[in-house]
Amino acid sequence: MIPPPKPVILDYVNTTSGIVINWSKSSSEDHKEFILYKKVYDETKWVEIHRSPKSSTYTDKDLKSGISYTYTLRAVDSSGLYSEYAHPITIRTSYSPPKESS
Repeated sequence: MIPPPKPVILDYVNTTSGIVINWSKSSSEDHKEFILYKKVYDETKWVEIHRSPKSSTYTDKDLKSGISYTYTLRAVDSSGLYSEYAHPITIRTSYSPPKESS
């Protein structure tokens, strides 16, 4: 059995409301879903933050201002085979969380 091809993170937009990540759609006929992971730049633990069968974009709003985050992505096919991880990208946030009213 052949695993799905490695996905590619195409680009991102760093906004004051979050980080929008865009990746290539799968060319695999038996593609099931993408799994997006992130970690704080200098940490080792990856956390799954999003699963999507069709979408090729995600907005991460669970951020802290001025922190660098690293993202990667995998594809999964209908047989349960996983692709290699996408080349990771690291982004320093410009995110400004909403201010709490007092």
